[in-house]
Amino acid sequence: MSNNADLSRLRKHYLTEPGTPLIITEDPIARLYNASQFADNTGLPRENITTDTLCSVPLPVVTPDMTPERPYARVNPAMLWHPLFWLPSRLTERDVYVDDDGEEKIEDDVMWSLRLSLELLAGMIYSPELGWLDMMELVGIDVTNPADLERIRRWQNGAEDEALDSINLDELMQDKAEPNWAMETSQSLVDEVERAQWSVHASALSGYINAGLETNDPEDVCQRLFESAVLMDADFAEVTDELLENLDTEYLVNELDALFNSRQQVPMDALKAYALPMINVFNEISTAFAESVEVVQEAFTPQGD
Repeated sequence: MSNNADLSRLRKHYLTEPGTPLIITEDPIARLYNASQFADNTGLPRENITTDTLCSVPLPVVTPDMTPERPYARVNPAMLWHPLFWLPSRLTERDVYVDDDGEEKIEDDVMWSLRLSLELLAGMIYSPELGWLDMMELVGIDVTNPADLERIRRWQNGAEDEALDSINLDELMQDKAEPNWAMETSQSLVDEVERAQWSVHASALSGYINAGLETNDPEDVCQRLFESAVLMDADFAEVTDELLENLDTEYLVNELDALFNSRQQVPMDALKAYALPMINVFNEISTAFAESVEVVQEAFTPQGD
């Protein structure tokens, strides 16, 4: 794989748009649906996709049942342009680190996703403005060409292919002078980044529900409430019990699921009875962790000379 190519001409957006940050998405609702689209487009089972991360997009997960040399042998070949399917093993495997108490631990999905995102950004594999590096274009393969798709399928099944076998993202990503920089950065910032994500997502969801109430459309409001309840239950599990002590999120999801799928017109007053407490909780969460947003912004802002 040549590292002399003009990488800016070999990019496209997928599940992102110009300006989408890779760390802490500002649109948790889109993120909710991106996992389903990613599964549909790639053919990956949902158990091989994780969204419980600090990354704005779903991440494929390599599991022990996959062939090490061709872990994505069953992925839709048209999707192998995506660099997430070409990560070196050091970025697909969970790393070991020493915590503040001197104990060895294996990073969880949250820390792993931050480490991976930092490396993808530093290596320009993802650019918020330009999108993802197209790995197939990089080696001269056109995934819209049936003959090239068949070529990828043969490679997935074990055939040798000079171009595909030449792909090595570490040529673009690895910092040989400081190989552990991303792990060290993740370890020092992961808690602040997670709190910042809670704040940003909570603020977005509060605004999302409020915008629905302004439409005065019960069907739209019901959908927004259901989506927000799903995210409240899934993404805020680590938020302190004090903030959520008066709200049974699992019960809330079930209630709104039944309303949303009942196909019956629900009075706005009944929907407001769900909406207002949810808005209050999201506002509490956003305020409680707002300081972390400032810390993260400062940490990731390039310093001038």
